Formats: sequence, structure tokens, C-alpha cells
Amino acid sequence: MRLSRAAIGVAALALAACNPEALGPRANGPAPAMGALPEGNPGRIEVRRLDAKPRLTLVVRDGDPSPAVALVFVTDQGPALTAALAAVLESRLRAAGFEPDVRVDRDAFRLRLALADPARAGALFAAVATSASRPIAPGSPEIALAIQRLQSLRRNPLDAPELAAATACTGALGIAPGEALPDLTADAGFHALEEARRAAFHTGNVAVAAVGPAAFGAAVGRALERSEGWVVSVGAALGAAPSSPSNAGAWPATDAAGVYTAPSLERRGARLTLAVRVADPLAAAAAAERLGAPDSPLVARLRLLPEAWRVLQVAGVARARGGCVALVLETAQHPPGLPAEPGAALAAAVAEREVTAELAAGASSAVAGRQILTAADPREAASRAAWWSLAGAASGAPPRWVVALGIPAPGDRSPRDSAAAATDPAADARFQVEIDRAVGSATSAGAERRFGVERGQGELWLLLASPCGVAEEGVLDAGFGALATLASLETRRRTDGVALEPWVTADGLGILAHAPFRDDHETPAELARRVADVAARAFTATAPFPEAASAARGAILDHLERTWGPQGAAFSAFAALSAPDHPSWLEPFGSWARVAGAPAEGVRMRAQALAQGPLRIAVLANADAAQAVAAGDAVDRWLAPLAAPRTCHAGSPGAPRTGDAPQARLPDGAPLAQALLGAPVPPPGVPERALAELTAAALDGPGGLLGAALSDATATARLMGGSRAPTLVIDLRAPSDAVTAAASAVKALLLGLPTTVTEADLARAASTLDRREDDARSDPRRRLADLWSGRRAPQTAPTAKPSLAAWRTFLGATLRDGALTVVEARPQG
Repeated sequence: MRLSRAAIGVAALALAACNPEALGPRANGPAPAMGALPEGNPGRIEVRRLDAKPRLTLVVRDGDPSPAVALVFVTDQGPALTAALAAVLESRLRAAGFEPDVRVDRDAFRLRLALADPARAGALFAAVATSASRPIAPGSPEIALAIQRLQSLRRNPLDAPELAAATACTGALGIAPGEALPDLTADAGFHALEEARRAAFHTGNVAVAAVGPAAFGAAVGRALERSEGWVVSVGAALGAAPSSPSNAGAWPATDAAGVYTAPSLERRGARLTLAVRVADPLAAAAAAERLGAPDSPLVARLRLLPEAWRVLQVAGVARARGGCVALVLETAQHPPGLPAEPGAALAAAVAEREVTAELAAGASSAVAGRQILTAADPREAASRAAWWSLAGAASGAPPRWVVALGIPAPGDRSPRDSAAAATDPAADARFQVEIDRAVGSATSAGAERRFGVERGQGELWLLLASPCGVAEEGVLDAGFGALATLASLETRRRTDGVALEPWVTADGLGILAHAPFRDDHETPAELARRVADVAARAFTATAPFPEAASAARGAILDHLERTWGPQGAAFSAFAALSAPDHPSWLEPFGSWARVAGAPAEGVRMRAQALAQGPLRIAVLANADAAQAVAAGDAVDRWLAPLAAPRTCHAGSPGAPRTGDAPQARLPDGAPLAQALLGAPVPPPGVPERALAELTAAALDGPGGLLGAALSDATATARLMGGSRAPTLVIDLRAPSDAVTAAASAVKALLLGLPTTVTEADLARAASTLDRREDDARSDPRRRLADLWSGRRAPQTAPTAKPSLAAWRTFLGATLRDGALTVVEARPQG
């Protein structure tokens, strides 16, 4: 069965390989240090290879209540015989006066001992060598303990056979339900155990580590050098050619996926176990550390899927050959009665992309030293150190993936009946189809890319935004997208040295991010990934918290009042006519009343809709095109795979209603009355749009036509509405008793423009636009927005000034009596 590079995990128990030649020939004397330690750390980790002895790792550190010694035995014999062999050695060492703490894995076991007196190290090594080399006698005490351990193994099987492949990857101890175990009371079982002892207990499969002060390590090293009785090779142990070892530790031949019943799950739950066997154990350990961090991209992305998943357990494990990254995910939000496979496949695809990216980042040997020294218990530190010295890379071995989906028992079956019927090849096949579909969606769900290069600029600039923008918003949720965008930034204004700014327009909602190089060592690609990661996390994987939504709401309400007057009342009435059913098409920050009453769940759903819809990224790289590509790749990593294509679900535009509207009411105490006049204009991107911009410039500002036409009122002109509701809006403020006359004067001005504008008006407006354009394009934000919209390439020369005749023709067609909408608003009372 093929599994398309299925997802995998994260964790804290990472034991990785430090020595690619660990299983090769040994020579006397010290070996290179196992792993680089943090700068300034006075600790020391040293690996020694001793002739005809197990390899030795010495970890020098002070402060532990007692020094410790650990021995690791790699058996490669599978869980049953490994557990039995561990019991044999444990029993024999206890008889010799030692009290080892024994930890058993699938194909290895570890003996951990606190050893306050280093003088006992010689006796310990003699006891271990004798115990490992002495044949097992039928009916001996160690056989009784081994039988006891096998019975315990039988009583605590894995939840299902589908999990066996995952434990084979991680090396965790466990057998499948009903798996046959050797009968150590019978000749066949006893002989299998004895053969396993002779095959496994030789110095190539054993490692020793000591943790404690330098004097303790030196004493342990001398004791191991003087020790005798170690079996050097399999051939020496057998007195003949070595027998074939068990295939338990062999590299998996195929990928695997399966579905099983997990009786412990609630009806709304599901559990995913994922694992990947990889060639480089160092990379596996480092990937697990990064993936398992509380704020990792994996954790954030799983939490924000339509069916949220959480990470329960993570592991990055080194094996004698290669390593494994594994994780366990769980959801408690699966709707009862619906198949679990589609949602689980999406989670698996997200995890696949994350673990693949982290594995590709690789690791240095520093991860080994970090893993060893962070173990608080000196026995565990010694155990990790010994294990690291045995682990090695599996050169040329292909990655092998495992995904097992656990689902709750159906309501009409008891857990026992469900477990008995858990294996269903048809369910496995359906799950595999869903995984393939989800992984395929993940590879094709990237953001649309638009790149530019401005070499030598101080910062890299990036804009990640939804081209749907406010297209999906109606009357009831006008402004929710802007609210979600601002809320996502409230706790991430500057993260990892990256400045974030909201980008709220009628044609796009998103986040603008920029940053300089962190230092002289950061590469262009690293800068790109840093900026992209912060922006993508904020926009696609940050759930708006209530406190953040409250702060964003205050900011938007303040903006609406400053722009449109008290409580935006006049604008609400105007938008109902100019952009029926879609007020945020005209003003992307929405309407005052809807933003003020926006529920937290509505904001969260709007944020999720933006993240799951089409996205576009624009990058102004400050190095080269490859830097922009690195930013695009980093953004795509954050995009969750979806079962359906990413599309905008825009509402249908309504025709503007023109004429004079019924009077609107401003809040009591408003200082001035207000009138809004508007007319539809061409959208951005068409040639006639330049004439609309010219008109707004002619009307607005000092010396503008509006100022000349009004004596006891003020007015501004602006273009609004983007491409969906492009509108020229005149905002007039005047005392209540003068607003009607002022509005009539403005309307008369607009209707008369086709015959009254002059060459001087044209020249002034064109000069104003050129000046504004020069100022705007000196700001990277404007160049970036232009790149994102595709309306004008950077460094393009300004368009030629239109003729007066062309402008007058445009004004006559646009500013007609039947095209104007007029709304007046006065304070209450």
C-alpha cells in the first residue's frame, strides 16, 4: 500500500545518532565528541572506543545526587525476546548484588544504575559480562522472571494490529492483539531465547555511559578497560558462523495506512497515530524538538482546521539504523454519524507537510549533546548517552510512512465486539484514498505569487492577503473581515523582529510584513522565511482571542467615527443605497453598528474563512528572485489542504439606488449635520479610472472646486469601493440649518462640471495627482500593494494627462442627475 509521504510527529524523547561509524571497527583511544555543546557550557561529552570492549561515553557534570552508569543492549530480536533477554540480565545482576532500573524497547533494552561508589564499577562490568556470556539454563530463576514479563506483555497488547507498524518505527515496546509469544517452558521457546542471547550479547551491540564528576568518569573508564569476559563478536559467541538475526529491526518494505476501533474514545473523538522511518536519526531528533514546541506551526495549524486536532504525544527516536519521527493526534470535535476519514486525512496531510519541512532542515550533532544534558535524572542522561553512541544513519534507505486512524466504537456495538471487528480492509482502502486526496490538495493549494526584486533595499517586504477581501460579507457581518484581520495582529505587532501591519481594502484583506536582516549571518533566504512565517502564522493560524477582538473593535469604531462622523450613521444610510446588501464593499471596515455588536464566534468564523479561501502573496525581495521564492514556499507551508478548491463565495451586487434618500438621524449631541453624495465610477484597472481620479483631485483639497462652491460648510471628495462598488463620494459637514442648501450647492456643482471645468482645473488636478503619486511610490507599501493588485508595475512612468474634451465627456456620462445618490443626516432632538 502506498502512502503519499504521510504525516509525522514530534517530541521530547529524542535519542539521535552521533556516530555514523558506530557499528564499525573500533580502535583504542578517545573518539570525537558526541555532540557540540552550547557555547560556554563547561560540560564535556566524550566517546571512547576500546578494543574488545563496549564503546564508552563519559558525560562530565556536577550537582547530581549520585553519579550514574547505564548500559544499552541492542538485540534486534523483536519485543518478546527482547523483554525476555532483559529479564535474564536483570535477574542475574540482582543476584550479583546490583539493583538496575530496566527499560525495555522493541529491539533494545537499557540498564540504569545509580553508582555512588566508582569502586563498584569493576564488579558491575564483571557481572554484566558474565551474565551476558553465560548460557541460560532451563528452569532457572531468570527464566521464571522472563515468563512473568512475557505474560505482562500479553496482558497489555496494543489497541490494534494497525499500530504495530508505528511501534516498529519508534521501537516502542508492544505486541499486536493475539500475537504469538514464545513459550519458554517448552524446548522450542527456550532454545529461541538462548539463540537470541548468543546472537545479541556481544560488544558490537552494547554501549556503556557514565554521568558524574570527571573523577567518576575516569574511574569508570579504567574499570571498563580492565574488565574481561566480553563476547567480541557473534561468531565468537556461537563458535561458528553467526546465525541470521530476527528481521524485527529490518527497514520497512512499504508504507502503511489503516483504520481501527479504539474503545476508549468518546463518540465525538478520533485518534491519529503517525510515524515515519528516516535515514538520519539526528534529523529525526531535531525535527521532533521543533515540531513539539508549544507554538510550532504544526500545533497552530492543527488547532485551526475545520475539525480541530491537538497533539497528544510526540517522539523523535534514534534507532541502530536511522531514526523515526512519530506523533499521536486527537480530536474531540468529530460530528457523530459522519465518516472520520476525510477530517483525519486533512490532519495527516498538514502533519506530513510540517514533518517533511522540519526533516529537510536537518540537524547538527549539537542535538545529541542537548538531549543528553537536558535529562535531569543522571541515570536517564547516561541512558541517552549510551544510546546515542549506538545509533547510526541508514544510508540510502527510503522514508517509510505509517498512519493509523482510531475511531470510537459504534453505538450499537460493545467495545469488545467492535475490537473484534476492527480490521476492515475496505476501511483501510477508503482511508488511503482520503489521504491521497488530502495530500494532493496540499500540493496544489498554495498562494498565488507575485514577486518583485529591489536589490539593496534595507528590508524585505511581503503582503499576504485574501483577494476575496470583503466579497463574502453582507449586511449582517459587514466589517467582520477587517475585525478578524486586526484582531489577529493585536498580539503579534512585532514578532521575531518582523513588523506587522493590517492591510484592509475593498479588494483585499491581509497582513503586510517587513524586516531587515537580523545580523550579518542571516542569509537572504532565511530573512524571507522569517518574514513569511510570521505573516502566515498571524493571518492563517492565529485564532482571534476575545481580548484581541475587543481591542480591534475599538480601533475600527474609532476609524469609522473619524471618517464618517458620529457612529457612522450617515454612511450606513448612504451605503444601503450605493452598495445594497454589501456595505463593506464600499467601506471595508464595515458599518458602525455591526462592528460594535460583532460576536466573538462570528469574528472567528470570518478569520477561518479568509484563511481557507484563496490567498495571494506579493514579495519585494531585497536580494534576488530566489529570496522571493523562499518566502512563497514558507507561506505555502502554512496553508491547510482543503477538500475543495479555494474559491471566493461573493454575493451578487445590487444596483445602486439613486436620488434623495429619507433623512438619516445622527446621535444626539452631534456637533454638525452631514450630507453624503455619490455616483458610480469605473473600477480600478480600466482606462476611464484615471478620469475618475482626476475628478476627485479637482474637487478636493485647498483650492479645489468644492471649497470654492461652499461658504458655510466643508466637504471632501474620495474614491471608494474598490472594484466591486467603485463610487465617488462627497462628504459634506455643515450646521443643521445649512446642510440642505450646501448639499444642493454641491449637487449643482457636480451636474454643471461637464460644461464648467477649465484647462486650469485640469492642470491643477493632474499636478496634484502626479505629486501624490510620486510621494506614494516612495513608500514600499504602495509599491507592494501595486504588485499585489497587478494594476501597475513598479517604476512605470505616469500616464499622459487626458484632454479637457475627454474629461468633460466623462463628467457628462458619470455625474448625471439620475446617477447621483444623496443622503442627509441631522442630530436627533
